[in-house]
Amino acid sequence: MRRLWLFSIALLLAAGCAPESDNPLGSGLDDRPGQEVHTLIIEPGPGWVDTGYHGYGNTDGALTLAVGRVGDTLVRCLVDFSLEDLPDEVTASSLYRARVEYYYAQSPGIANWRPFSQGSLAVGVYAVTSEWLAGRATWLERTADEEWEEPGADYTGPFSSFLLDEAPRDYGEIRSFDVTDLVRWWLANPESEFGLLLAALDEGAARVVKEFYSDDIENSANRPHLVVVWESSTGTKKEHRLEAHQDVYIAHDLSQPDSAVYGSSPELPLSAAFGTGGRLAFNFDLSLLPPEATVNLAELELYADFPGRDAARAVAVHPLDEEGLTETRSQGALRRLALSDARVSGGLEPVPPGYVKVNLTAVIQDWIAGLTEQRGLVLKLSDERGYADPVALRTQEAGEGRRPRLVIKYTLPPDFWYNEEPSQNNLTSE
Repeated sequence: MRRLWLFSIALLLAAGCAPESDNPLGSGLDDRPGQEVHTLIIEPGPGWVDTGYHGYGNTDGALTLAVGRVGDTLVRCLVDFSLEDLPDEVTASSLYRARVEYYYAQSPGIANWRPFSQGSLAVGVYAVTSEWLAGRATWLERTADEEWEEPGADYTGPFSSFLLDEAPRDYGEIRSFDVTDLVRWWLANPESEFGLLLAALDEGAARVVKEFYSDDIENSANRPHLVVVWESSTGTKKEHRLEAHQDVYIAHDLSQPDSAVYGSSPELPLSAAFGTGGRLAFNFDLSLLPPEATVNLAELELYADFPGRDAARAVAVHPLDEEGLTETRSQGALRRLALSDARVSGGLEPVPPGYVKVNLTAVIQDWIAGLTEQRGLVLKLSDERGYADPVALRTQEAGEGRRPRLVIKYTLPPDFWYNEEPSQNNLTSE
């Protein structure tokens, strides 16, 4: 027993005197012989692509709908009510009146950007003429597979208009606008009922965005409702309320024409503005990463310049689903590149001008393993529905000390010997 006790003490002393591992990734990696951690630094050069564009995000799930204009950003909203749920007595001839009710407020509970909401806005009420899905609709797309015939939705009208003045500040109130002529037209032509579109009557002059609650707000009483009044066969007037079946808002940045190309810009914005967003796209030459390598960590290091007094940004990484990423592609072409679902998302913490890191480990691992084809990737803010001042990120055209780089930590199998000399001056290994 005494020998066992002395042996245990010896083991503890040996452990306490053992040198700390210099494993740069910590205890998550195996420090056995043959598991040395290697570092591959890929810097701009042959095979490196970085460019940027303003894309359009889907805003289904937002708690508010928005309409109007902020700077160069146009905002429109679509709302659909299922008229087939109306009583059979409601027809084009029996309809007496129809209105849309909405909850209008300006308080912390509603995501109202006060600097952009001052003043009044004349709003037109239009009929949407194509089918759309709230979970897919953007300025360009109406469903997962189909685009609008014209960007910004397919519509006709206006059938009516109304004025949005200053929003009530505290608790808000229910307001309404008339849609009698539009609903009568739908009842007479049910195959043409695809919901309504709200847009500023004069989008060129508008300089304000107004918001009201969407169908995603928790309190159902504050969701948009269609209120229909009709004359029954007995001559009495009856009323029926329909809650919005689906709604979404869509946005367009006028400062980003389809023909513009920004592949040679020294800095590009990562931003969000009411459903549009500044995005960055990248691709890399991974040919010097040994095929037998196990990628433990891959980080894209970007030199960032945050606006003053700013907050953290949640960033999503989307691999591209199709070929076509080049620095000479136009905004219109880049916007139409299909993105796969976000593989990872993390945060960019505000820092003085300097480097921030975006984790690309999952994406690079899939590319190396051949699970997905390497076509490039897109960085975007996780939520483009709100407003976020742009973070300026430097590209390969930036000056020395501010250019991006991809840092990959990897291990090799035990007894593996890799003797290939780097042949490209944009690849270094440590």
